[in-house]
Amino acid sequence: MSEAFEAAGVTRDEAITRTLDMLKRVRIASPERVMESYPHQLSGGMQQRVVITMALASNPALLILDEPTTGLDATVEAEVLDLIAQLREELGTAVLFISHNLAVIGRMCERVGVLYAGKLVEEGATEDVFTRPRHPYTVGLLRCLPTLGRSKDTQRLDTIAGSLPLPSSVTQGCLYAERCRPIA
Repeated sequence: MSEAFEAAGVTRDEAITRTLDMLKRVRIASPERVMESYPHQLSGGMQQRVVITMALASNPALLILDEPTTGLDATVEAEVLDLIAQLREELGTAVLFISHNLAVIGRMCERVGVLYAGKLVEEGATEDVFTRPRHPYTVGLLRCLPTLGRSKDTQRLDTIAGSLPLPSSVTQGCLYAERCRPIA
């Protein structure tokens, strides 16, 4: 972990000191023990916090998080998301959050971009996109989510029929056209 700080240009001793400080900042109770551990000896939540520590070593203006809570249980996910929000505010770092988890996106992001087949199909303020989606793919994604009174326990959730186009296919117009269904 301290190598990330060394790569950012500090001495080995300073890197160790900064690593310990940052591990405490990301809510790791025994940073000395964690520094002496192998990754497989740490829980998923601790591994995530260590990676966040390493990413913040160079004081980035932008922190890119790709599926940062995948594989974590709900409690640890909530803790990691709270930590990210706290660090974003304390450090003034912009965060680009990449996730398939729309609940996480809704909680963490001010703006959202929806990608389909590698293309941006909709972008806007999170509340606008979630309450007034314009693209049929976004509508389809939101229809797949459980809502108040509608869950997989009470009825089958919606799905999006069809499959993604092949990467080699050349399409004119909307890539989603073959899967499109009317917006209700």
